[in-house]
Amino acid sequence: MENQIILNQYTIGNLEATLSEIPPSKISSKSLPEILFSSKAKTLKATVKQLLDEIELRKTLHADLINRINYDSRQCGNLLEEITLLTRNNYLIERAVDFSSRRTQIEVQIIDLEKEKRQEDLVFWKDIATLKKYLMIALADYWDIARKNKLLNLENETIKGDRTTMPKTQTDYW
Repeated sequence: MENQIILNQYTIGNLEATLSEIPPSKISSKSLPEILFSSKAKTLKATVKQLLDEIELRKTLHADLINRINYDSRQCGNLLEEITLLTRNNYLIERAVDFSSRRTQIEVQIIDLEKEKRQEDLVFWKDIATLKKYLMIALADYWDIARKNKLLNLENETIKGDRTTMPKTQTDYW
């Protein structure tokens, strides 16, 4: 039992023999740095995609909120017009006071809606600026990994390539 590994209830005999039975096609031909760069690049690519999706989602949410605020503002404007039409006619003093107070409430509500709209615009700008900042960081990291991976591939090609077909550099003449 010298070369046996016991995992839970399963026994694997002679580890060297088991490893030698693995077909070569299942062993990755990539080097460790290539595997690491590939993994990091996939992660960064997913991060960039997620950030772009978040930006689009925030834009959609912003447009929806602004449309709702505009709708509410139009509704208030319509109520103000109705009150204006109703107050043109001579009603009792009590009704005029009621309409005047209601008009003031609606005007305050319109002002509040405009304030809410400006606040949403500001929050939207901050959110998008933050997301774009993270997007640029992720893109810079992705480009850096891509550059390193390209450099690694060029070095591997130089090592594997036929030296006689490579263009001569200044150091070849020394």
